[in-house]
Amino acid sequence: MSLPPDVIARLEQDGVIERERHPLFLPKNTIRTLIVLAFAGMGAYLYQTNQLHTNIPAVSLIGIVFAYLLGSMARTVGGWFNRYRTNPPSGTWGDIKAMTVLIVLVLAAIPEFLDLPFGLPPIFHQIALGLMLFYYGSR
Repeated sequence: MSLPPDVIARLEQDGVIERERHPLFLPKNTIRTLIVLAFAGMGAYLYQTNQLHTNIPAVSLIGIVFAYLLGSMARTVGGWFNRYRTNPPSGTWGDIKAMTVLIVLVLAAIPEFLDLPFGLPPIFHQIALGLMLFYYGSR
């Protein structure tokens, strides 16, 4: 159930619900921010050393992390648009995202589980992982 932040704060103060614990007693979203900054730093390092176009595994890893960040930004922007709605938004967009990710992951997994001699190109696995991280970032 989704409650306004002031109601959650009041319920926490009254002891009705437990206060949300933060890892390492850090403010909310600190760990996510540090992870994104670390990958941004890696991208900056690769750019400064002119390895951005030659170090393909590192760049693809940065792209996958960017998919999660893009999903988080999509969630934030969607929250801004839905802030003043009187009726709750439809869950259709969330269902479409979830079904798309499930279909792509199943397509990526079938050749692996069936041990087929032909496999999908590695880029397909990276796209599947990027879609999954976008989905989790947007939730």
